[in-house]
Amino acid sequence: MNLLTILCLSSASIAQAIEVGATVPSVDLGAHMVTPAETALGDQVMLVNMWASWCAPCRAELPLLDALHDELSDSDAVVVGVNIDKRSQLVERVLDRLGLDLPVVWDPDAKLVSQYGPARMPTSYLVGADGKLLKVYEGELDAAGMSIVRADIAAAVAAGEAVATQ
Repeated sequence: MNLLTILCLSSASIAQAIEVGATVPSVDLGAHMVTPAETALGDQVMLVNMWASWCAPCRAELPLLDALHDELSDSDAVVVGVNIDKRSQLVERVLDRLGLDLPVVWDPDAKLVSQYGPARMPTSYLVGADGKLLKVYEGELDAAGMSIVRADIAAAVAAGEAVATQ
């Protein structure tokens, strides 16, 4: 295991990790947006992915997250990346090299990351339409993990629709 992998696995935030059921901090798509947001987040189910360009597992899962973002384009769910690199050029280079178009918030001061408190990179958070944390996925999401995430998102969207029609 090289130093970069160790950093990915041990990049714990000093802040306390947000707990399932808690209201999550909002993700501001205006301040440091690296890629344009196609939708206003509003009352959507959201998968928030914390990543960094130096983290190999983060880079490995980005194409799967981008594909999920495309799949969800006509639904009540959205995928948003939050990148903690200090230089926006690093973020842009990764997105360009991989040909990604998923919305990414650049968080160079790690403000969002410190509010969410991931235990390691990458970490993804499933947030319900009500703003409550539903689930945390620590580590790289592979194809099997992404199938679980898809099912969880579908259930969260269905639960939100059921509440909206009552």
